Amino acid sequence: MLCKKLIPVGIEGMKEHIQATKQTYPDYRMKIIKQFCDGDYVISEFIMEGTHKGEWIGIKPTGKRLVFTGINIDKITDGLIVEHGGAVKYI
Repeated sequence: MLCKKLIPVGIEGMKEHIQATKQTYPDYRMKIIKQFCDGDYVISEFIMEGTHKGEWIGIKPTGKRLVFTGINIDKITDGLIVEHGGAVKYI
């Protein structure tokens, strides 16, 4: 059995991810708590919150306000994000 790809990749994948986030949590807000730069890399700690109003990877909307914390690690080249990674945790 093949695994279904859940995480989109590349620029189009990131656009798809952001669009899905906006549809799932239409009132979401993200606040950067800390940010650190080292050479070409930017590391950001954030808190995101929003109301779960849309389906997300097969999970039906709950109508609950959710809060997440996470870290993004981005590589910057010529002012553009060329690599992105990170992790998010529901709190």
